[in-house]
Amino acid sequence: MKKFVYIIVVLFLSCTTELIEYEADLDVIIVEEINSCLDESNISKAFQLLVYYEDITGGSEQLDESKIKLHSLMTTKLNEYILNEDWSNFFILYQNLEILRFNTDEYQYNNYLYQYLIKDTSAILSKSGVFLGEDELDYSKLSSDQLVDLEIEYNKVSPSSDYPKLVSELNSRNTYIKSDIGNNEYIDGSITVFVNKGISFQNGVGTQDIVVGSGFFIDKLGYAVTNYHVVESLVDTEYEGVANLYIKLNGLIDKIPAKIVGWDKVLDLALIKVSHIPEYVFSFAKDNDISIGDRVLALGSPGGLGSTVTSGIVSAKNRSLLEIGSVIQIDSAINPGNSGGPLIDNNNRVTNVVFAGIEDFEGINFAIPVKYLKNKLQELYMGGEVKHPWLGAGLVYRKNSIEVVYVKPKSPAFYLGLNKSDIIVSINEKKFSSIIDIQDYIMGFNIGEIVKVNFKRGSSYYEKYMTLGERPKVIMESIITGDTSDKLYIPLFGMDIRYTGKILWNKEYLINDVYPGTIADELSLQVGDIIEVKDWEYNKDLKSVILQFVIQSKKEGFWEKSIQVAAPINVNFFI
Repeated sequence: MKKFVYIIVVLFLSCTTELIEYEADLDVIIVEEINSCLDESNISKAFQLLVYYEDITGGSEQLDESKIKLHSLMTTKLNEYILNEDWSNFFILYQNLEILRFNTDEYQYNNYLYQYLIKDTSAILSKSGVFLGEDELDYSKLSSDQLVDLEIEYNKVSPSSDYPKLVSELNSRNTYIKSDIGNNEYIDGSITVFVNKGISFQNGVGTQDIVVGSGFFIDKLGYAVTNYHVVESLVDTEYEGVANLYIKLNGLIDKIPAKIVGWDKVLDLALIKVSHIPEYVFSFAKDNDISIGDRVLALGSPGGLGSTVTSGIVSAKNRSLLEIGSVIQIDSAINPGNSGGPLIDNNNRVTNVVFAGIEDFEGINFAIPVKYLKNKLQELYMGGEVKHPWLGAGLVYRKNSIEVVYVKPKSPAFYLGLNKSDIIVSINEKKFSSIIDIQDYIMGFNIGEIVKVNFKRGSSYYEKYMTLGERPKVIMESIITGDTSDKLYIPLFGMDIRYTGKILWNKEYLINDVYPGTIADELSLQVGDIIEVKDWEYNKDLKSVILQFVIQSKKEGFWEKSIQVAAPINVNFFI
């Protein structure tokens, strides 16, 4: 049975269009497919096949020549990326090379990484993920911010022999206590962001259409961070109007032209560049270095009024308002125009990026943890849209377990063989207590990397490897167009249903399961209830699916009542 499953894997990964005979020996099939991929210099597919092969066989002499050839192609490609300074692809290929564990000195490439990274921002340095051995890095030549970020990265892995030297250098500089606490020079590091969209007409009257937001400098080269939704019109392919980006500095009247460098639609972050050497550059706080009740300052430009500072406290953590990860809730006064501004702690370090508030409720506002910005900053610097890895499974937390409730067709989880009701035990031997924890963990990988997934089905346990795919831009939109409507009730409304027949032209369903914290749960729908669907509509403008149905409630003696409910397509339970 195991060989049959992996023949299907080979069919999926095949670089050729020829049909594969199911009776053929699996070893021969995989070696032939790997060699075919290598002949076409298709490194990615050859690599995936090789890892799958070693998983089920533990290796084979038949594969040695192919493995050597793959190593040669990978190192040649690495050198090509170095010459072209294509560091984003360099990082991905380098990490895959380490997975194969070739008996060669792969660490020769570390110096190339650091020669580039040390010249750039501390946040890029902290994301390198590669650590040098003893005497290969002179910490005295790094800035204090670079040292702090390196120390954060060291704490994520088993410290190397370099760790004591790093700590010693940090202590000698008293890095964690800034000498400028108490003054307000940080205001010079905040900016007002303007997007001029020209003139818009309503009822024959033209008005100037300007989006106002905030931002803050993160290096001396003029790079600044803001929210994606502030500058969205500059890169939105569906937007057909004009859009010009400007910023205004503290105390100045004139606006300075700027350009968008990189953006992350999922995390609502963007990196912009202006031809200006800032007076002040913000540093980042350590990950998770903030607690409920901590005092924070919000810098921004509410209503375009720059250099505005408001104080408040952290009201709550782990709010699920983004598609992945979590945000914090603050009570600082936040208004339109604050979006993209920094939230700073008592050491003037950025802990979060302000991004939203609830207009009808004073003192309920939200900010994005800086750990997400640091995680994706390297990709933002590389330019273009940041792409996220994913497995393709929708999850729910109940009965102290993380349960699979939906698997997107043709996703990595689909090809892995995950099913609804499977329990996620661990990923790469790491256990999780929430969906957010898994999302944060997966976010640290690159598309194309391989992870090990342990899961439980019934009373049996399974261990499988899978290659992370690219997360769709709008998950539910891709699901709506690629799956049957009956299956969409789970990810959209949180109920598992079974078709029972038709009443005239309407479909009738029996509710088999209701998942906690979902729309169905909030409507108090229960197992055994019967629903008759009258209308189902996907409204792209409202970004929601509207469902009209009649329910026969079991607990109310199957008394009928009509309900209309809208489910947003921006969901936050997929990994």
